[in-house]
Order: sequence, then structure tokens, then C-alpha cells
Amino acid sequence: LFNTHPPYMFDEDCQFIGVITAQDRANMTKQARCAMRWFLYLLDKMKSQGVYENSMIVLTADTGAGNVYGADDLSSLYAQANGTAPSEFGRLIGGANPVLAIKFPGASGPMENSTAQAQLTDIPRTVCENLQGCTNTEGINLRIDETMGRERTYRYYRWKNEYWSLNHIPGIIQ
Repeated sequence: LFNTHPPYMFDEDCQFIGVITAQDRANMTKQARCAMRWFLYLLDKMKSQGVYENSMIVLTADTGAGNVYGADDLSSLYAQANGTAPSEFGRLIGGANPVLAIKFPGASGPMENSTAQAQLTDIPRTVCENLQGCTNTEGINLRIDETMGRERTYRYYRWKNEYWSLNHIPGIIQ
């Protein structure tokens, strides 16, 4: 489901259009609807195959809609369109809030909202403890500890294409 990430190159019918469109809320919305359409298709397929009920499904993103390095991110563009000046702190908050949705094995019915103070590093422990196929002691199990208050650490960096070939990302800021 990478089509929610710039560059935006899909139309409202999820068709690849071969050109980069503007990085704005309208095009991001098209990409997000397209991604959700495919995700819902996957869920329907799992249900028709009889594997949905006992599956654990994690839907997540690498970041939220903020970009601490510039005012061209969706958080800043939305703020500007509504008469508010974007700030570095606002962009940091926008980038630090990625989508995270988890369907646990045996869960049914509509998805519910959680106020858990989750972070992406909680996913491995949550998956391991709920599927019982591995061990991971980092983070918390979001199924058990969802009301636990905690301090979360946010790390960010400016991505460069040469990082694809490295085994680490240099210059991470905490």
C-alpha cells in the first residue's frame, strides 16, 4: 500500500497515471482512498477464504503527515489553508503520529478507537505475544497495556536516496 506516500501517481480509480501530481491534500486524499480500497479488498478476500477471523492484521505508516524540514508537508499546507502559520513544532507533531490499526486474532465486529500511547516500536512485541511464535521484549503489548501512560521517544531524520544501500540511517535526531 505504498501509494499513500509521495510521489502521488495514482488517480481516483487507483490507476497509475505515470506522472507526478502535486503534493496537496486533494491528491493525498485520492492516494489514501485508493490504498484503503485495496486494503478493504484484501480484508474481503481474507473473509471469503475463511482466514480473517483468526488472523492478526497490522495497518501502519512510517510517519504521519508532517515534515519537520519544510512547509510543504500536508500538515503545514492544511494549516496555511485554514489561516494558521505552520511551525516546526506543529510539523513535528504531524510527523510523529502515523496511522496504526491492529485487528487481533479472534476479534470481530467494527474497528474501535483506542487512546493507547502507542509507538511503532510496540508492534513487534504486540505481534509476538499475540501470535506466540516469537519473543520480543522491546516496547509494550498494545492489547494488554493500552491504557498505560508513558513517555514516547520520537526520532527523525532527513531521508536521502543513498540510505537505501546502508544498514543504518545516519544523522537520526531524538
